[in-house]
Amino acid sequence: MRRLNAVRESKEPLKIVKELDAFPKIDDCYVETTARSGGVSILMFACIGVLILSEVYNYASYEVVYEYGVDSDTSSDLKLNVDITVAMPCNAIGADLLDKTGKHNIDHENNLSETNTVFTLTDEQEKHMRNYQKSSRYIRDTYHSMHETMWDRGIVIDSSAFPHRPANDKTPKDACRFRGFLKTKKLSGNFHITLGKPVQMFGGGHAHLSVVMNENYNFSHRIHHLSFGDAAYGRIHPLDGDEHITPNRLHIYQYFIKVVPTKVNTRFSNVDTYQFAVTERNRALDHNTGSHGTPGIFLKYDFSPIKVYVEQKYKPLWKFLIRLCGIVGGIFACTGILNSLFGAILDIICCRFKLGQYKPSEKSDPAAANSSLIAANIPIPAPEHDVKLPMFTTVPNDTPYPNPAVNEPAVSTLVSQ
Repeated sequence: MRRLNAVRESKEPLKIVKELDAFPKIDDCYVETTARSGGVSILMFACIGVLILSEVYNYASYEVVYEYGVDSDTSSDLKLNVDITVAMPCNAIGADLLDKTGKHNIDHENNLSETNTVFTLTDEQEKHMRNYQKSSRYIRDTYHSMHETMWDRGIVIDSSAFPHRPANDKTPKDACRFRGFLKTKKLSGNFHITLGKPVQMFGGGHAHLSVVMNENYNFSHRIHHLSFGDAAYGRIHPLDGDEHITPNRLHIYQYFIKVVPTKVNTRFSNVDTYQFAVTERNRALDHNTGSHGTPGIFLKYDFSPIKVYVEQKYKPLWKFLIRLCGIVGGIFACTGILNSLFGAILDIICCRFKLGQYKPSEKSDPAAANSSLIAANIPIPAPEHDVKLPMFTTVPNDTPYPNPAVNEPAVSTLVSQ
């Protein structure tokens, strides 16, 4: 109320602003400093600095946000990227892609090449393959805890850096490498590699015709790379580096794949692509034991109706400023409480066990400081502000006390120092 009345009566803007000061000012002579409080202050400023740097780093980094929705895109084409080596010559096997409608898609675009090669790896290729399998397995096992890092940093495992065989290698070529991509409609389908070349039959039928009768069939294979859609940083491919070797002449390998449409919008790529999960199943064929089927490699895929949206976003500035204010203010308040608590505990211990006696510092007692200066014949320093205050001398009992409210001249007993 006193300040409000002073504001109403005052006509100078600067004085009005001064009267509205809500922060208390304490003279240094009334403040006591201790080594304990100084140590706590050092720790406080160190914690504030570390947390501020951490918060700045966190603000400068991206935040990976995941959203989910129904996939409404039904008209786009599907791109299947394949790189598989099978332990049989190219003239004995063939690859084909059939969608759910039974459409034959292998000749839609001639982007899948067949190259005769050697299935046995050289020492350099073996080392590269084992390292590649190890890294792929580690990412698959820990993807649930590092997926944000992969999207944020744009991590990608390159499967195209497979070492070539020496130019002078004379090893007989006993394998076939299928490499390239196929395009089809966004429908469930079946990509397979089996005996014979694919042939489109009349009436929409499909068959594989083999002109080579060889008893040494073997569908041991090595998947260098298998993915759907365009390349995007941060994705993992569960079948990359997968290898199956079997001594059986007739064997069937089945991969049941669930494809998830994904929209990626990061600083590394902005593309519509696909992720997938896979379940493997393989068995040897023996008609005598009731294990029937067609030998080969079959990848059967289906689409999920849910689409995943992966996006990188910056944190808003107002959240960053609020967190900074919370860090600084919270640490100041907590360290002040802890300092007072420790001080009270130390005082109780000292008084209880008489470990010491509290002695006020000279800075906190100006009168004691002035007395010591007078005893040492040292002139007392003048105050910082030149303020002249009226002083009263001895006044007789019958002399009235001057009333400052009455506008009268000062009595003769009032003198100035």
